[in-house]
Amino acid sequence: MRVLVAGAHWELIGGSERHTRDVSRALAQAGHEVCVLVDSDPTTTFDNQDQRQAAVSDDDRSEAGLQLFQVSGCATAAPLESSTQCEVNEILARFRPQVILILVARNAQLLSQLTAAAPVVRLVQDHVPFCPGGNKTLLSGTPCRRPAGARCLVTALMGSGCAGLRKTSGPAWRRTVSQWRRTAEDLKALRNAPFLLVASDYMAGELVAVGCRPEQITTLPYFTNSGPPEVRQREASDRTSPAPPRILTPARLTLPDKGVDYLLTALGQVRLPFHATICGEGPARAWLEHKAREEGLAQRVQFAGWCSDREMEQHYGAADVAAIPSMWDEPFGIVGIEAMAHGLPVVAFDVGGICSWLRSGETGTLVPRGETAAFAAALDELLGDVDLRRRYGTAAQALVAAEYRAPQHLAALESILERAAETGC
Repeated sequence: MRVLVAGAHWELIGGSERHTRDVSRALAQAGHEVCVLVDSDPTTTFDNQDQRQAAVSDDDRSEAGLQLFQVSGCATAAPLESSTQCEVNEILARFRPQVILILVARNAQLLSQLTAAAPVVRLVQDHVPFCPGGNKTLLSGTPCRRPAGARCLVTALMGSGCAGLRKTSGPAWRRTVSQWRRTAEDLKALRNAPFLLVASDYMAGELVAVGCRPEQITTLPYFTNSGPPEVRQREASDRTSPAPPRILTPARLTLPDKGVDYLLTALGQVRLPFHATICGEGPARAWLEHKAREEGLAQRVQFAGWCSDREMEQHYGAADVAAIPSMWDEPFGIVGIEAMAHGLPVVAFDVGGICSWLRSGETGTLVPRGETAAFAAALDELLGDVDLRRRYGTAAQALVAAEYRAPQHLAALESILERAAETGC
């Protein structure tokens, strides 16, 4: 098939970009003709230029069967320039896709162009298409349980409601209304889309709550290429060091969603020796580093900053336990299956789609949202029991091999793409 894959960026920024790369490459390696359409300017999503250069240097764009087109503005909600629309139309006319796989859809004009060109299968990877605030989180930091609707706008204009849909004053209040209207338009598009993909049953439930039909939705979990077998075998012998066990947390440093502040509070309550590494960058880094010092953790917690793919593989390989403290309802949490691919047991708050891959008591421990004492106790249990870590880690690797590798994902995805292409919808 000729498959056009629409994503946000090709440069490695986070899980979304990694998935765009991995899916595109998997389809090309399976013999499909693949055209990737992404934005041309990801610089604003990096915290500094060095990070962007590292992401670009990790890249290999010269793969057989894969064409990459980078078009300015594709990953933003702002109206597209007429030149951009013409460029997209030229790509569509030249490639003539039989089916389009939309992994990220932030621009309504681009979505309309793609939908008119060929049958579309759309992945709903996060809350943005059905939450005007973008993350289903209230100003208080607690999860929002209401489906999107007029009440979202009313509460925002009254100064309460969503953390991402804030009240503004003067002429700027129009931005709040515009943000809400974009979500209303996207909801209409979702309800009319014949083929929707989500990565977890949690996300499927969110779509049904806003009016999508169950028959539109297919749950297709993410996959990971992290931790090939030869690396995992080496790691098993490397983890016999007498040094304190190592805890790894891959997370963007934003609040309140990623919960690294809760992690630091939990680490302050851990009784056994450890060394923790937090991989990620973000606007809350300085505050979190200050909190680590205040908690007396400066010698035991390292902030490693943004890490490339290769660096992350090294961190996973050196760790003994993965801690995922997200406080928002994670749509899936791809870092969890990456950690499990390396044989790491995982401790995480029970939020969103995390329970779809973390089997408490088998591959790690689920902790009620925000309960830092319980999080610390779960870490202590693993830090103090090498056999338990190995048992959970072995089960985690087996689960990834059975359910979260490329062949399983690709077989299901190809079936959906073929069905869409055949129906012409």
